Amino acid sequence: MKADSYEHVFPDWINRVIVNDEIDSEFFSIADGEIEDSRKYKTNKAAPLRAKIVCERCNHGWMADLEKEASQLLQPLIVGQETTLNQVDQLLVAQWAVKTAMVGETIMYRQAKFSQDDRSLVREQGHPPLRARVSIAAYSMEQPVATRYTRGLGGVRRDGTPFMDLYVHTIQVAHLILSIRGTTTLPASDNRSLENVAEPRYYEIPVFPPVETCRWPPRFVMDEQTFMEYTGGNNVGG
Repeated sequence: MKADSYEHVFPDWINRVIVNDEIDSEFFSIADGEIEDSRKYKTNKAAPLRAKIVCERCNHGWMADLEKEASQLLQPLIVGQETTLNQVDQLLVAQWAVKTAMVGETIMYRQAKFSQDDRSLVREQGHPPLRARVSIAAYSMEQPVATRYTRGLGGVRRDGTPFMDLYVHTIQVAHLILSIRGTTTLPASDNRSLENVAEPRYYEIPVFPPVETCRWPPRFVMDEQTFMEYTGGNNVGG
């Protein structure tokens, strides 16, 4: 369908959760551990960017329904309030994370790593691509960056030969960080290879595949140095 409707990188409801006179937003991309593009914004809105990249039917249909449902779960995570997510909740958070990453990379980058099949899976079945893993983490600063989106690209080699490509999308909304790690080159059945490179760090809680219970906030939190290491190569490459 024709892309005839404007969509926010970060949904408009975040502007009602994060309110400040001067807000920092940042978008950057990483390839093989090096920042190749960076864009920073000072604005009075936490979710300022939008683009005409989706059709009217999707924007006001399943995407609007997803935002309405997910926002109730995400708001406590964003502001650091205690909450518990069951497995259904975790799948919804993971679906929202992947949808947001899909919008972000479509707006920010020429080449998308998510395929049309991946997009159809999120839209029609309500969960991330099977070759992806989604986790959440907490950010520790008292006044964190309001919104931040990054995409890292890399790969894994075996015996000097390229084995699989990797992508890492990282989304920050105040105190909440969401990570989507995945590959486009491995079959979905090869779970072992993906788990080896997408294993959650000690400060992360996996939400796809979901765990039995997700308690928030986690015991360990991420500072800015850890965030930059997290997005800048420790999870991309090998």
